[in-house]
Amino acid sequence: MSQGSDNQHVERPIPRTADWIEEQTERMCRRIQAQAHFFLTRWTTEMKGLAAAVRAREMDMASEKRKAHVTSLISKRHPRVSQEQFEQFVFRKADFYNFGILSIQPEKGIIKSVNGKVSITIESQQNLEFSFDVNGAEHGVMKLLYCGMKLDIYIQKSGKYELRIYARRPGSTDDLFSVLSYKIVCKAVKSTMKIPKCLSNPVGPSWVTEDAGLVDPSHPEPIIHTKDGDFSISFKTTRGLKLFCSLHSDEVLMTTNMNQRHVLLIQTKDNVEVKVRLPHSGTYVLKIFIGSEGSSSFDYLCNYLIICTNPSVKWPVFPETWGESVNLVHPLEGVLPKNSSVSFKIKIPNVTKVCIDGKKYIPLTLSDSGYWEGTCSTQGRKELYVMTQSKELDNWLYLLKYEISE
Repeated sequence: MSQGSDNQHVERPIPRTADWIEEQTERMCRRIQAQAHFFLTRWTTEMKGLAAAVRAREMDMASEKRKAHVTSLISKRHPRVSQEQFEQFVFRKADFYNFGILSIQPEKGIIKSVNGKVSITIESQQNLEFSFDVNGAEHGVMKLLYCGMKLDIYIQKSGKYELRIYARRPGSTDDLFSVLSYKIVCKAVKSTMKIPKCLSNPVGPSWVTEDAGLVDPSHPEPIIHTKDGDFSISFKTTRGLKLFCSLHSDEVLMTTNMNQRHVLLIQTKDNVEVKVRLPHSGTYVLKIFIGSEGSSSFDYLCNYLIICTNPSVKWPVFPETWGESVNLVHPLEGVLPKNSSVSFKIKIPNVTKVCIDGKKYIPLTLSDSGYWEGTCSTQGRKELYVMTQSKELDNWLYLLKYEISE
């Protein structure tokens, strides 16, 4: 053989078995699977992140669209208001809605008075008890209405005021809750209306007096204007009641005797009449108290504001009364003229005898119309008494007392 053929390198074939081939195949598959899992996991994570970013962007866009839509609706339904307009709104508290208040007039929060007077009305879903104050004091007349109230404010001096209105449900012992407030601007005061300190709000008859048993008032309004100072207020009664009335004033000096004797109560089975005669012109408050039959105590029920501007008014007192109320026709004057003959006409239920007691007993006669009638002289007498006797009591009971002028 030649030299070249001796130096030539010849590779020997590597022996490969079936097991080796399977082993290498499995190893390659595992390597490929590991790389594929790595790239698949990475790709999946990146895709999820991208999807989350896209979704967040879509939500932001949807939110912006919703906000834009809501803003558009608000702008259409509730146009933007200026600060001046906003300050005109009535300040309503949460209890305004909790108590079911439906409407108020006026609706502006700043009110300009007319010659010192401001009127407020409230409508609610149910009867409510109301109160108010103007800079901490009551300068008005409030009347309770069915499902609401009406309030007239009388400002006494020009300036700026805050009116607060409170409410609570009937029968509640809780304090009244603030429900709304107004600002009042008063530039001029021309009204001569002054609210007496002895006046209690609410004023006049209302659902409260009806619930107590007094209905169909002859004077449904809270203020009574009288020209001659002589008038009567009447109610129908729905149950057995006893009433007590008294007259008060901040302008006219009133003694306890005058408080009671310028008012005469006439009560029958289903009706009550309160006769009032004012001692002088001025502003008065008539207070009405109520009690149940058989009880000696009375509870305050309501009051009226009475105004008389006639300077010539000067009524005397009624006779002093004791016991049950009577239907007195005459004499109504509690002070009788001396040395004169006075006729009596009076209806008294559940009695068998009636007489006048002065120097001697003078019996009255029962007429066919049910009135006890008779005549008595005041000569030589300082006082006269009307006395009664009944089947239950043989003793004479004093019912009325008259004084004789000197």
